[in-house]
Amino acid sequence: MKLWKLSDDSTKISRTYTARNFQAAIDSLNDIGKIAERENHHPDMHLTGYRNVEIVLFTHSLGGISLNDIAMAKMIDEEVGFNYSPKWLRENPAAKKE
Repeated sequence: MKLWKLSDDSTKISRTYTARNFQAAIDSLNDIGKIAERENHHPDMHLTGYRNVEIVLFTHSLGGISLNDIAMAKMIDEEVGFNYSPKWLRENPAAKKE
């Protein structure tokens, strides 16, 4: 979970990235949405500037992070086919899948 960050108030985890283009951003959001529906655990998802994506996970009923959020983050990392911007990928080498 090296790409996820803990919020300043420690109540949320988030991941941001820049997709290669608008379609790549939408494709990744759709993939995340499918996981969310399957798991019945829905993140906040933000798309700005046509390809900048932020995914925010927390358990609304708790007002904080639960094991479900950690599990969901791992599923996103493992199952989503991210198509990153080449520049963003150079600046974030931890995103390269091994």
